[in-house]
Amino acid sequence: MATVHDTNERSQAPRLELLRRPMDNTYLLLMCLTVIILCALTYLVTKQKLKGFSIKHKDTELKVEGFDRNEANNESEVYGKVRRFKRVLLAHEIPINYWADFFEVCKAPFTIENTDLTDEDTLLHWLNKEKTDWLCQLFLIDRDWINSDTRSPHAHYNFCQRPKRFAAVYDDESRGYPLDDMHSHRDAVFLLNTQSKRALEESSTRISMAYGIPVCQLGNEILVTRWIVDDTAGGYPWLSRKYQPFIRAFARIAHRGYGMYTTWEPLKPKDFEAFQNGDLLLPEALKRSRRVLPNNQPEDYGLTKQESAVAKATNTLQPILDYLEKENLPGATEEPLPALTLKADA
Repeated sequence: MATVHDTNERSQAPRLELLRRPMDNTYLLLMCLTVIILCALTYLVTKQKLKGFSIKHKDTELKVEGFDRNEANNESEVYGKVRRFKRVLLAHEIPINYWADFFEVCKAPFTIENTDLTDEDTLLHWLNKEKTDWLCQLFLIDRDWINSDTRSPHAHYNFCQRPKRFAAVYDDESRGYPLDDMHSHRDAVFLLNTQSKRALEESSTRISMAYGIPVCQLGNEILVTRWIVDDTAGGYPWLSRKYQPFIRAFARIAHRGYGMYTTWEPLKPKDFEAFQNGDLLLPEALKRSRRVLPNNQPEDYGLTKQESAVAKATNTLQPILDYLEKENLPGATEEPLPALTLKADA
């Protein structure tokens, strides 16, 4: 029996060896795949070590050591500051190839080279606090918006029912810009929240106002303007008995007091809301204006019949004139328009 048993074992040995071989091959294959996966993961971890990454599957998250959740946001904020700086200049009609000329004409305490404009990294290296402060002061931009884009971009002036405040701010901000040949280009814009042809008859119509001060001229066509933006939330309801007299007072001060041209600037409701929310700079909003209103301008509602043959609502103008005279505001009386010369401070 022992002999038979040994013989059977020897006869079955090759068969067992044959059965083991496929198992060994499968095992080797699995080992190879495991090594490949581990190498790939090691490579990814090494590559993303500074940035950090995470692998998510359903509700489980595998976190890699060294991951900084705020790092990506910080990087975005840094480049966001560069983009907003660039956006302000481009919105005010200053192409990149004019930046050096613009800084020189405006007597900026710095300049810029072509090598600084190669990409966002070179512009980031060039940009500093001094240059950012200079730009914000010139264009009346909120410094906090440049830093973080969390507020309205324009400096916060609220002139609601305060024409005297407006006149004081305009006098102050227009000093130092003796641009005699450009004074006639001064504009006061009255943005409407609708492009309806009957906008001035509709109770839902609201108005936001801004007043321009020419800064310089580049070439023959580019007139650079800084804007004083009335930051009254939501704008003024045009047909309101409470607010319309002040809108007309602003229009008269702008036109008769400072020699501005006043214009209606009808916007689509979504564009007006975007401007109010700070998503659009004023020059960006003006590019979306569509002038479809009848042949009248805001100044027509602030003039007497003696001053303009197309004056509107003159029967209710006298209280406005009395108010302006009482407050000793520009444009209170029917005097000639100011000469087209803006004197610089002595």
